[in-house]
Amino acid sequence: MNTTRIVLTSDTHNLESVGFWKAIDAEAPDVVLHAGDWAMLGFQEAREALDRMRQGYKGPLLTVLGNHDFWEPNREKELPVSLIVRNWELLCHGYDVEILEGTTWTKDNICIGGMSGWYKEKRDQVPTNDPAYVSEENWNHLVENNWVQIERLLDRATFARYDIVLTHFPVSTSEARLLSKVTSRLVIGHWHQPIDAEWMGLRVINTGSNYHEPKFMVLDL
Repeated sequence: MNTTRIVLTSDTHNLESVGFWKAIDAEAPDVVLHAGDWAMLGFQEAREALDRMRQGYKGPLLTVLGNHDFWEPNREKELPVSLIVRNWELLCHGYDVEILEGTTWTKDNICIGGMSGWYKEKRDQVPTNDPAYVSEENWNHLVENNWVQIERLLDRATFARYDIVLTHFPVSTSEARLLSKVTSRLVIGHWHQPIDAEWMGLRVINTGSNYHEPKFMVLDL
């Protein structure tokens, strides 16, 4: 029986080398999943990170956007969420990278869904004087949009159960209850801690990338 090789990574924060991507390429993956936080401080770093990625790895890549990918060091220049996402989409299209926002990717018998995972409680953990702070308007938009993405995934699951759902933030218990009806695997980022554990009917995986050492893991399905 043929297997599909998937490489998982996240939270590379514009710190990974071309060699990191060459090591991923050496695993001969059918697809790579990136659970967000390509940047350290915002979209302006995206092209650098994507350039290095394509120097080392040429295959298909699916991603969601993390909180660092939205941050604008100059708060006065912070764009609405819709424009930030559009900028990412346009750039990623040029590198043949697909952003999953309540959308799905299928190949052969594999079906992968993705969503950002923003939820309201996380905002309270970011002080207002932090350069990583996101305005209240943008944060509320991201939270509302995340529930739209979940609803899309649940609707589409009428036709296909997901082998993996990819998200940046760890999901809330209410989100987990919904997602466990349509998938058994949840790949997350954000926590910077290696995780491979069962929780609420889900196998939750985090590669454990951190600010000092981007990491990846291989998953054969």
